Amino acid sequence: MIIKDKKKIGYLVFLEFVDEANVFLKEYLNEFKSNADKIEIISFNPLVKSHLLKHRIVAVDSFHFCPTASHQKLLCVLEEYTEQIRRNCYLKDSTGVENSYVENLIYYIRPILSLWLYQIEVISNAIECHLPEKVVSVRPEPLHMEQSASIENNERFIADIAGQICNAKKIVFKSISLQIDSKNFRKVISRFLKRTLSGILCSVIQKINNPEKKLIIAPAIDFQMDKVLNDLKRKFSDNYSLAVIGLSFKATFRNICGLFTDYRPDYGFLPCHKNRNINVDSVFIEKRNKFSEKLFKIINGWKYRGVNLGSWLKQRYKYSLESEIIDKTYGHSYNLNKYLDKWEPVFVLSQFSRMFSAVLGELCDLKNIPSMMIPHGSFTAVYNEYSKMEWEENALGIINTQYKYVAVQTPLAERFLSDINCKSKPVITGPLLFGRKIDKTTGVLELGRRYASEEDYIILHAGTPKHRACCRLLNYETIDEYVDGMISLINAVSKLKNVHLIIRYRNIDGFDHNKLKEILPRSDSYSIASDGIFSDYLLISDLLVSYSSTTMEEALQNNIPVLLFNKYNRYQHIRGTELSLRGKGFTPSALYNVNYEDDLLFAIKWIISNHLSKKIDLGKLFSKYKYTDSEIINLSEFVKSVLE
Repeated sequence: MIIKDKKKIGYLVFLEFVDEANVFLKEYLNEFKSNADKIEIISFNPLVKSHLLKHRIVAVDSFHFCPTASHQKLLCVLEEYTEQIRRNCYLKDSTGVENSYVENLIYYIRPILSLWLYQIEVISNAIECHLPEKVVSVRPEPLHMEQSASIENNERFIADIAGQICNAKKIVFKSISLQIDSKNFRKVISRFLKRTLSGILCSVIQKINNPEKKLIIAPAIDFQMDKVLNDLKRKFSDNYSLAVIGLSFKATFRNICGLFTDYRPDYGFLPCHKNRNINVDSVFIEKRNKFSEKLFKIINGWKYRGVNLGSWLKQRYKYSLESEIIDKTYGHSYNLNKYLDKWEPVFVLSQFSRMFSAVLGELCDLKNIPSMMIPHGSFTAVYNEYSKMEWEENALGIINTQYKYVAVQTPLAERFLSDINCKSKPVITGPLLFGRKIDKTTGVLELGRRYASEEDYIILHAGTPKHRACCRLLNYETIDEYVDGMISLINAVSKLKNVHLIIRYRNIDGFDHNKLKEILPRSDSYSIASDGIFSDYLLISDLLVSYSSTTMEEALQNNIPVLLFNKYNRYQHIRGTELSLRGKGFTPSALYNVNYEDDLLFAIKWIISNHLSKKIDLGKLFSKYKYTDSEIINLSEFVKSVLE
């Protein structure tokens, strides 16, 4: 990923959404047709790039102007900003909860800052590269911020960023006005209905399914925690009950339906209104105000490449972050403190530690309630200082938390914990939430025949593209990087016989699988799958391809080889055998790395010829990624040992 050579142009245009592209076309289409060689368009969204192509207009992806060195630089800036908050800002409530306030705030601030920093870097580098006479972007009207902890799609900053940079560089800046709906009534109504119906369903379930025995509890059933609870119940005596706190609307409804079907979960339900508003007491308000003052003093000085980040963040804090993060954390602390005293749980399990579950872990620590974190994400040995910054930060909500114990599911996670200062005691449990051994069924085999013939090899791609609201630097792909890599993979597979690619895609808000299909090359060599169970698709696959995802560890646990495709040699989630046209003497491996596009076709051919087609036992290749039965401590036995 290299920034292009300098080339002086007339117009440099920045676009992020299709509606912005339409406004630009309406005003500049004729001028573009007559001066196409003097206009360069930078797209932050592959949907924009695809839309412009329909008008025979070529745009350049934003990631070309944020190479690896830029990602590393931005991570250093981001790390300094967040550490300033940790060093100087302190808040503690009457229950003793303190860590959750700062960590919950940083958790939501980091992706906001990451998006702003990324956009600033792209725009600055593009301007320095092209030396434009004029910069053009689209300014939404009215300007506003959503009352949300995360950035919404109707909140746009590119025009402001470009305007500030152009002003400092004395470049002419032109903004095109775009009228947008500042209120998303559909979302507001949806939230209201879910809140109301969940409250009603909570009351119904409470009367029907209210555990009375000694309680082992979890805050949610996401990421297969329901399987963990069901497994525990089957192995426990009748002396214990398992329960989930405040089920989601979907899960609550499923519990209701279970009364009239064969569905019977082995866990109970503890009604808890997680987001119920609590009147903040005057003592805490005073502490909160002092906290805000310190925070504002810190962020006032935050500028990057001439763009004032501090003023934006201050505005966002006043408008949404204080109420959505600080006050909600207070509410969680107040409610959970009372609930825990009432329920008297003997053990607590969780798969994440953010907001509600972060407070839960901290209160368990304060009340000496045994607790365990079972990480839902993939953590591996960290090979460079920059990616380590982001992984250490991510770990604070998933694997390095205030829960007393942490379940270590794979040797890769164990290596990660050895690289950081983990606060929890590690317990080697083997796979619990991901990477479970899965067996082929008749239905799974039939699924495979839907996509390919029996003699074909199936390649499964499963990645984790990040929506703008969840922007993460370096370790994850942006959405335009994801599409760019996917196009390269499709082009490679299209040149092979008896090979079919299945793209396992998780829909993103505003970018579902149908839109993805529209912008990918037309070819019979691939299919897009967004429904069904991932494990079924994994079992019909001969090879998994990804960039950075838990799916890689799932594949390795089930003896399915993995290819990490890192098109611009930026990041390696797990190190394996690097396949390249320039190398030789390769031997079969459980995991392969491809770091350049030119090597991809060669690598797939080599894997098929030297690994997939071999009629030999390759099980030993995967052993270093797995625990043996003798190394694993059974979860139910561990919990019993703590309780007894």
